[in-house]
Amino acid sequence: MNSKTHTLWTIQTIDAWNELQNNGFLTGKEQFIDPYFKRGYDWMKDQMKSRIEKPKTENIYPIWAWYQYQNSNKRKPDLRGTGFTKKGQEAVRIEFVKKRKSILLSDFGLWHYPLNYMTYIGSNKSDALKFKKKLQNHNLENSQFDQLPITFQNEIKTSWNKIFDMNFQDPYYTTPFDQKQIQATFWELRIDKVVKVDRFRAK
Repeated sequence: MNSKTHTLWTIQTIDAWNELQNNGFLTGKEQFIDPYFKRGYDWMKDQMKSRIEKPKTENIYPIWAWYQYQNSNKRKPDLRGTGFTKKGQEAVRIEFVKKRKSILLSDFGLWHYPLNYMTYIGSNKSDALKFKKKLQNHNLENSQFDQLPITFQNEIKTSWNKIFDMNFQDPYYTTPFDQKQIQATFWELRIDKVVKVDRFRAK
């Protein structure tokens, strides 16, 4: 974790791989984001702006990669698995290196809270139940995020910062660092940083 560079892996379509080869670089594009998840992506984009280097232009979105696909002993994505992209689609696993200061690591499991604009991430089970009780006391337990008072929304958003804390390991929410699935987001992938490319057909 203290290295100045990290080896990462990103799964991309053949079209994206061709773009990377033709242009020498690849950036994330809004057109490929499912509208349902757009707000979660915008949240991550804002986090990246405040935590790592700024993007060269405002109209780009994060690229996703794996720092730790399964755990610390199985960091590289196993292409025998499923769910990488549409079944039967040809894709690539790109291995590359990136400077540590250029990437933002986050807990893949906990990422689904801000991705779906879900509820509060407590420090532990007791903290989570305390927040749930507070919602109940205000008759808000069944409210969607946008229906909550702004003070509650801000408290929930602040709790999401835990997804970036690689030392956070409360068993109610997540696992120790060496057992986590850890994703990396960054602004740009350059062809000269590519180490290896493996083509595969998604299962």
